[in-house]
Amino acid sequence: MKSFAQLLTALTVAAPLTSCALFRTRPPSYPPWVTDSGLMVQDLVVPDGVLVEEGARVLVHYEARLVSTGEIFDSSYAEGQPVWLELDGGELPAGLAEGLVGMCVGGRRELTIPPELGYGADGVPDRVPPNETLIFSVEVLDAIQPEVAVEPQSAAP
Repeated sequence: MKSFAQLLTALTVAAPLTSCALFRTRPPSYPPWVTDSGLMVQDLVVPDGVLVEEGARVLVHYEARLVSTGEIFDSSYAEGQPVWLELDGGELPAGLAEGLVGMCVGGRRELTIPPELGYGADGVPDRVPPNETLIFSVEVLDAIQPEVAVEPQSAAP
């Protein structure tokens, strides 16, 4: 029978070897791409799931940073709860809305948003300087797709 010291030594040596074996295969990596509008998209996690469509309502966790300083200026993680966002236009920076479309529920993505797709020349007083490039790290937790209008069927003559 092995002594406690021998067992502890064996575990100390074996544990790192076992954990290294767990990480021999790296998670998939996805190349970044730039959309026609100038938004840079980097997928981090691409699951199978419900696809976010234009006009959807999405539940997200996010962190928003200024490229110039790296400062986080907004974060649902810091607030302790995700938020619902409407992708039907108007209240979100255009780059954020564009970057959420095409994600799947459970997906994570980093969006580098140029000023013209962010807060532009106005910025956001005391939070985002004028003409600032933004980085949004977003995770989609749920999505409600937009209502689809159905044309009534005409009766046969």
